[in-house]
Amino acid sequence: MCINSLFFKVPNAHIFNLKNERRWQVDISASTYPRADLVKCEGEVCSALDFRLSGVTCAPFLQHFLSVADANPKQASLAWYLAELGLMDYKLVGVKASLYAAAVVHLMRQTLLPQNTPPAGSSAARTVWTDALRHYTHCAPSELAATATLLHGCQKRAWDGSYAAVRNKYARAEKFHVSDFVACLPDDALQFYDA
Repeated sequence: MCINSLFFKVPNAHIFNLKNERRWQVDISASTYPRADLVKCEGEVCSALDFRLSGVTCAPFLQHFLSVADANPKQASLAWYLAELGLMDYKLVGVKASLYAAAVVHLMRQTLLPQNTPPAGSSAARTVWTDALRHYTHCAPSELAATATLLHGCQKRAWDGSYAAVRNKYARAEKFHVSDFVACLPDDALQFYDA
């Protein structure tokens, strides 16, 4: 592929992306790009991606699980913060999106509701992981342990330089300063037990 064709494909790929996201607000009727070139570019992009144009992310699962958990805006902000921190960790790349979102909600609830975390072996474990969450996530707390522990590690490393952009984003007032004011649980405080 020559350099000229690479520069040509960037705007076309952007237009192709907008078209596929059904946000077709780009006016190409002004003959900015010839139709034949756009069709050719669409074919090349589809071929390069093996026609896998979209993928499952944790976002719709997280939104649904937060509504099931009846999360307030601060809790939701912390959950999105944890989710974005985890996206930067290669160890979490292969985790199913639904399991990832469930682990985020579990860690968020343990972090913000530590007084509701019962002692190990107690039958009151449902205060952190409710029957509704168990039903909608199809996960027991023990199934979330590995993923939530990795997410907790990301939360502990949030002050490293590689996480600065995410940390700064969630340090703003509209995000309830969750990256600054929410204390990370100690390792021994994480509990994953089934009721």
